[in-house]
This record gives sequence, structure tokens and C-alpha cells, in this order.
Amino acid sequence: MAQYARKLHYSPTGIVLSLGNDLRRPGPLGEEVLIFKEPTETIIVNSATDLKPATAVTRQAVKQFCTDFEGLMFSEGGITPQLLTCVSMGFELVMLRIDASANAQMSQVPDHADTLLIPAVASIFKSEQLLRNEDPALLRDENLDHVRLAQELVEGHQAMLDAIDPLHWGSTARKVQAQQVLYDFCKRVGNNGKSAIDRNRILTLAMTPLRILLGQAAGTAQETKQVIAQVSHQVEAATLARVKEVLDAQAASTLAVPPSSTGTGGLTGAHAPGQKPVPPGAMPVVPVHPKPKRRGASSGRPPTLPK
Repeated sequence: MAQYARKLHYSPTGIVLSLGNDLRRPGPLGEEVLIFKEPTETIIVNSATDLKPATAVTRQAVKQFCTDFEGLMFSEGGITPQLLTCVSMGFELVMLRIDASANAQMSQVPDHADTLLIPAVASIFKSEQLLRNEDPALLRDENLDHVRLAQELVEGHQAMLDAIDPLHWGSTARKVQAQQVLYDFCKRVGNNGKSAIDRNRILTLAMTPLRILLGQAAGTAQETKQVIAQVSHQVEAATLARVKEVLDAQAASTLAVPPSSTGTGGLTGAHAPGQKPVPPGAMPVVPVHPKPKRRGASSGRPPTLPK
């Protein structure tokens, strides 16, 4: 449904906010905001721009959101366009409040940013006095207030992401559940009605999206089987090659190896001419010597013990 379409951008001004190392603590909203009305969404941005589509008093916009939100919580059911507009307006107000523009430039994520970084910074601050005593110049040129602000912002924005994560998970789960119902419906219609669709030209043309959906699903399954078979063949070939290598090394080790000129007796890296040496790093193979024939075994009589 077109009225459900929600664009991923929140600011049409084209301004890209690159914070870089110039961090700032997000403050309260300004007195005025700019509101952009589009057919399927309402966009709210700060008034610090040359574009002047519709200026609104910020407090009035917040009160209007609260009024609409309260009414929608106890009105008709379903994910209605009115609910989406209200929720998106609330998100945009929060984004302005925490200075999290959708046009902010995404920097490269440092190593171990979500695991070891904050504990490492905390350990430095915990040992700050001792570090100064050991090396007074170590932290002399560091703006520790700026670093503490960065730590505060990391923890704050992570908490905001944690707050909306249940919404993302829940909506994704419900969407997939509904998608499965739709897909099962398409499979029943496409499979049970295949003969009726194939013999009617109008239905054949009209049901093209359905036929493509089911055809792609079958193709994907076939491709998966082919990939599995190919990988199995490669693994089998590699295993046979390793077995052959070990058998060749074993055969070479059973042959007489002449002593080397270095006096090592041919035990280190020596091999007979024309024979394949044992590859470096290969597991040592214990030579298997043939069992000696027992005297009298060929005649069928028990062997005669020496007197």
C-alpha cells in the first residue's frame, strides 16, 4: 500500500553532518523547527537552513505529537497511515534532540569498538593519577574532557540503540510471520492451479509474478543442491589426494635409502634417486614390512622345530 511507504531519509536539505573529532553534547531543541509535508510522510529538521518551507514552534509540534500519540493508542487497530506518521514524527523529534541526523557521515568503526574499547578507556581513567606520576608528559596534551564526552556519547547512543532494538526485532519477526503466510498461499495457488493457469493465456500473463516467484524458489533449491554436490566432490578429491600422498611417502620409506655424503646415514632429507621425498611437515609414516614366510607353510605341514 502506497500510504505505508516510508522513505529512509529524514532530511531533504542535503546537508551532511560530519562530526569528526568535534563532538558536542546534544542539547534541548530549539524554539523553531522546519516541517516538510510530503504525500506519505512528515519530515522535521532544525531551522538552521536556508530552506523555509513551513516553520513551526517546537513546543507546539511536540504537544501535537503527544496529543496524536495518545489518541492513536486507544483508537482503531492496525498499522494505519496515521499511526506511522505519528510514530515517524516522534522518531524525528528524538533524533533532533539527541543530534542523530540520518545524514550524519558514517566513520570507519575502530577495532573492538563494541567490546574492548570502553573497558580500555575506563582503565586509563582509573589509573590516571598513577600514569601522571610515572610519566607527567603522557597525558599533558590530551583533552580529557573531550574524551569523557566521547565516552558519554558512546554509552548514550548505544543505550538508544538498545531501546529501539526490541521494536526492530518484534516488527521483523511479525513481518516474516506474515510473509510466510503469503508465501504458503502463493504456493498453494501456483501449484494447485498450474494446469488452469497454463492453458489460459490471460491467466498466464497475469500470473507472471507468481510464476516467477515459484520458479525462482525452485531454482534456488536446485542451485543449493548443486553447490553442496560441488563442495562434496572437492572435499572428496582433496581427501584422496592427501591419502595418495601419504601412500607414496610410505612406499618411499620402505625402500633402501643410501647413506648421504654428509654422514647422516640418509635419515635426514635423503631419498633414493627417482623417488618422491617425504613432504616437509608430513606426518611420519611407520614403514610396514611384509611378514616373513614361515618354513613349511607352503607344504601344508606344520614346521619342523630345530633339534
